[in-house]
Amino acid sequence: MNTDTQLWSDINDAFLWEQSIHAGEISVSVHDGIVTLTGSVPTLGDQVTAERIAQRVHGVRAVANGLEVRPDGEGVPTDTDIARMTADTLVRRTSVPEGRIKIAVIKGWVTLKGDVDWHSQRVIAESVIRDLSGVRGVLNEIVVRPRPSVPEIKSLIEAAFRRHAEFNAATIGVEAHEGRVTLHGTLPSRAERLVAERMAWAAPGVSDVENLIEVAPDEGVPCPAGDQRPAHERGEGRGTRGEGVPCPAGDQRPAPSPW
Repeated sequence: MNTDTQLWSDINDAFLWEQSIHAGEISVSVHDGIVTLTGSVPTLGDQVTAERIAQRVHGVRAVANGLEVRPDGEGVPTDTDIARMTADTLVRRTSVPEGRIKIAVIKGWVTLKGDVDWHSQRVIAESVIRDLSGVRGVLNEIVVRPRPSVPEIKSLIEAAFRRHAEFNAATIGVEAHEGRVTLHGTLPSRAERLVAERMAWAAPGVSDVENLIEVAPDEGVPCPAGDQRPAHERGEGRGTRGEGVPCPAGDQRPAPSPW
C-alpha cells in the first residue's frame, strides 16, 4: 500500500504530467489515503479535472475537492455575461435545438433546465460550459425525453450488446420501464461492466440506468471430457484453457479473451 508521502508525490507528478490543467495554484494534502485539494483554478473544468486526476492515482481512497474557481484576468464576468456565453456555447457546441435548454445564472452558478432526446446531449451540455470564465458550478436539471417504446429500448440495447465483440451478451439481462433501464447478470471484469452501462446510456430515450451486473472473473473454457493428460498439463490447480493451456488436437474452440 502506498504511504501518504508517496501518494502526495504521485498526485503532484500526475498534475505536472497533465497538460490540460493549470495546477500551479493547487495544494495537495494526504492523510490515511484521503486526499484534500485546496487553492484555486481558473475554471470549473479545471476543478473537475483536478479531482479526476487525483482519483486515478493508485492508493487514493477518496478526494475532498476544496478548490475555488477564480477566473484569470482583472475583469470577472457578471452573471449576465455568463448567461450570454452559456447560450452561445450551447448553440455552437451541441446538437440540441435552440430553445430546448433554459439557462439561469446566480452568482456564477449555472442552472440548466429543459429536455433532450439523448443522454449524451445532457452530458455534453454540461461539459461544454464548465470551461467558461466565471462559471463556479453547474446544476444540470435537464431531463431525457423518452422517445421509443419500452420494447424498442430493450431490443435496441440487447442488439448493441450482441454486436459487441468483447463480451458474451447472453450473460446480460435488460429490463426497461418508462426510459429507466436495469442491467443484471455477470461479466468477467469491471471494465466490461462499465462498457455495458455506457452502451445502455447510448440508447435513445434512456433517462436512467441501474447497473446490477456482477463481476465474475472468467475461469476459462474446460477441455472436453475424456482428456487423459497429466494434471499439470491440463492446468489443474492453476486454471483452465483460458490461461493458455491448449486442449488436445482437434478441439478448435477459440479460447476466451483475457481482456
